[in-house]
Amino acid sequence: MNNCKKKGKEKDIHSYLKNNIRCLRRWQKLYCAAFCIGFGVFGILGLNMDLRPKISLLEKRVLAKLPQVSFSGIWNGDFFDGLVTWYSDTYPTRDTMLTVDSEIENWYGIRGTALYGTASKSAADAIPDTSSVSLAPIVAQSSDEQNITGNQSVSSDSVLSTESRSSSASSTDTGSSRPSDTPSTEAQSTEKDGTIHEVPDAVGQVYITGNRGFDIYYFNQENVDAYASMINSVKSRIGQQVNLYDMIIPTGFGVDLSEDVQKSLGGSSQKDTISYAYDRMDPSVKKVSIFDTLASHNSEYLYFRTDHHWTSLGAYYAYQEFCKAKGITAHSTSDLQEKDFPGFIGTYYSLSNQSPALGNNPDTVQAWIPNGTNEMTYTDQNGNSYSYPIVADASTFSSENKYLAFIAGDQPYEEIHNPAITDGSSCLILKESFGNCFVPWLVDHYQNLFVIDYRYYNGNLTQFVSDHQIQDVIFLNNTEAVTADRAAMMLNLFP
Repeated sequence: MNNCKKKGKEKDIHSYLKNNIRCLRRWQKLYCAAFCIGFGVFGILGLNMDLRPKISLLEKRVLAKLPQVSFSGIWNGDFFDGLVTWYSDTYPTRDTMLTVDSEIENWYGIRGTALYGTASKSAADAIPDTSSVSLAPIVAQSSDEQNITGNQSVSSDSVLSTESRSSSASSTDTGSSRPSDTPSTEAQSTEKDGTIHEVPDAVGQVYITGNRGFDIYYFNQENVDAYASMINSVKSRIGQQVNLYDMIIPTGFGVDLSEDVQKSLGGSSQKDTISYAYDRMDPSVKKVSIFDTLASHNSEYLYFRTDHHWTSLGAYYAYQEFCKAKGITAHSTSDLQEKDFPGFIGTYYSLSNQSPALGNNPDTVQAWIPNGTNEMTYTDQNGNSYSYPIVADASTFSSENKYLAFIAGDQPYEEIHNPAITDGSSCLILKESFGNCFVPWLVDHYQNLFVIDYRYYNGNLTQFVSDHQIQDVIFLNNTEAVTADRAAMMLNLFP
């Protein structure tokens, strides 16, 4: 009897295990089928050339291109390496997957301050003390000494130039109101002057504190010397009859962060950098120093939180300093029509792995429309010319493109003719993207404005200055663009 019960129990256990194994195998088949179907769907999706993006709006860069087939490339393996890079870099929905990945990472903990990228505290040169050592201006180079060499500095401006950079509305904004002038967050402390005193624990390339981003600035003496030499050379080539103004624009890193924070990051003083550069320039060059003015207003909305550019308000205070240097009266912002375009998230968002602190606190692009005219003509890199507003209505622009509100973004050549002025006044502006929101402030002071983005323009500007009877030449460069390679670009335009 006991043996029968025992055999019955063994039979029940055997049946139970057999059923479980059968169910397990059934689920394994379903998992395998689902995996194969998913793999096939994603594989087919990846082979669809029409869906593959060419640029990443999230990372603000041009994506890898399909490599050309060549015998040497196949032989040394470069073709296959390029093929793998292209396939992964341009996979459809890549930006969406990066965003999801960033959101998952941020579930691990709240990031009050963070550093992204790598940098060394020894990356910066010591800035010579010009207060105790008198430095003579760098001698101008002749036209046959155009090759300037030096360490190439990686500029934040070299990011894909849609000049855009992205968006939504602040955590305290509804999306239509202007962001507060002073960022509000428990993760950072600010004084009444607006200076931030949040010291990080480590060193990186992009520093995020609270809901703001900063790119760390490192002084390089060779780069700054090359830039000053270029300015002196250009001055000697265009002649004493032409006024040459140079404005080096500090970034938010130098204006808004305390000196202690800058040092803890291994960064350099932009105020001292600018002073050193100006001390190396010829006395005939008109230096427009704007650092102290911006620092005195650093509790205001001078720099975007999510982007490396300054705002139009920051450019306005610089414009006031230019007017003082030129001896003219600056217009008040109340004299012009203001337009605000909320929902802008910029380069720091992409460089910080889509930091939620930035993504949840988008910027507003402010703009003031000139009185005399809001029309300009620009020539693109293909040589095509178009009419375009000086300040465009960016309310319909995508979130990453709202900085294109100013002078159509980065175009090689632009002309502005103000019909309200007939005195023959003319000005040539050489700029990178920081100059875009500065140009509109000058429209009501010149009959003719010519704007050159030296990164994309090809031409003889020495001859241009003569042919167009240019009276003022203005160089506008942020501190990150004061480099030897940029100086070479500019000098080569003045043979």
